[in-house]
Amino acid sequence: VNGGVNGGVNGDVNGGVSGGVNGAGAPDGPAPPSACSPLSSLIRAKGFLWLSNSDSQIFYWQLAGKHFELTAYDTWWSSMGEEEWPAAPQEKEDILKDVQGEFGDRRQEIVFIGVGMDRPAIEAMFDACLLSDLELDVYRSHWAGGAAPTPQ
Repeated sequence: VNGGVNGGVNGDVNGGVSGGVNGAGAPDGPAPPSACSPLSSLIRAKGFLWLSNSDSQIFYWQLAGKHFELTAYDTWWSSMGEEEWPAAPQEKEDILKDVQGEFGDRRQEIVFIGVGMDRPAIEAMFDACLLSDLELDVYRSHWAGGAAPTPQ
């Protein structure tokens, strides 16, 4: 995944069925529709999304066959004060494993399972959804409460 953030689609092929995780560390924005989606080769996909229109909300992505669902799931730990985190030391340690850099635990984390998957096409499709550097600056300004620059 490009754009200066971590992530990518990876996985091993076994009997024509492969899997992978997109673990991007930037929020997704809207993407133009396409006539033939690389997602058509997927059997199953599931995971968590960080969307640019919601700084605190985790969204759960679920695809099984032709059924797709995107639902509000929970709140990113980084969007709440540590006093609201679990008190148990092991739970805090587990949370901190996911906290990285400026955006804390916010990330894209989707697992794909399919037959004949076009991994580069899936990567390109998801990369196209990530915010550009300017859009990320707008995102930062908006959620920090400052005056946001206008993307061009």
